[in-house]
Amino acid sequence: MNSRVHIIFQPIFDAKTMQIFAYEGLMRFSDTSIIEVIKRCNTYFDFYEIEKLTFFETFKEYQKRNLQEKLFINSFPNIFLNQTDLLSLMNQYSELLRKTVIEILEYPKLDSEVINKKKAGLKNYSIDFAIDDYGINTFENLQIIAPKYLKIDRSIISGINQDLKKQEQLQEIIKIAKKYACLTIAEGIETVADLDYLRKQRIDYFQGFLLGKPD
Repeated sequence: MNSRVHIIFQPIFDAKTMQIFAYEGLMRFSDTSIIEVIKRCNTYFDFYEIEKLTFFETFKEYQKRNLQEKLFINSFPNIFLNQTDLLSLMNQYSELLRKTVIEILEYPKLDSEVINKKKAGLKNYSIDFAIDDYGINTFENLQIIAPKYLKIDRSIISGINQDLKKQEQLQEIIKIAKKYACLTIAEGIETVADLDYLRKQRIDYFQGFLLGKPD
């Protein structure tokens, strides 16, 4: 599978300075999409192989590019590396782990025991957590993961400048983020109109094709 994989990175911008704050690592396959690969996952082992590949290949490429900003890396909510693979990751990428944010995906179903293992296994690296696609992801997940970052789903962000319902949803998410001391990331920004609207809100970070495409 490794030979079919390449890693690209999309920047995340500080809303105040508009400077790059972090990059999100995204795994791509040469002959299919990551969504199709995940759809074909039927067993724990299938998901585990993708999780392992994501961490090792993303870290390898990040180090190769000599990027210095924080790294957001996607992680399944029900999978964690076994002790052998985790120790290997720590030995190879100790410094990079210290600036990593683990971004918990919305699928498959969250396993609170696994989340606790992720936190315990990496506690020496002061790793932060993020929830991906918040607005689709449930409030229960927020309580279990206790993330530092909430990534607001693109379905809410796209067209928000002229959609009152989406604007109301955003304000509710901002209130929740403030209550739980989370920083917000608006993802999927593709138009100047949406960006202009979001810059007037209390959003901490921006991500989207308008600002920087994955590369």
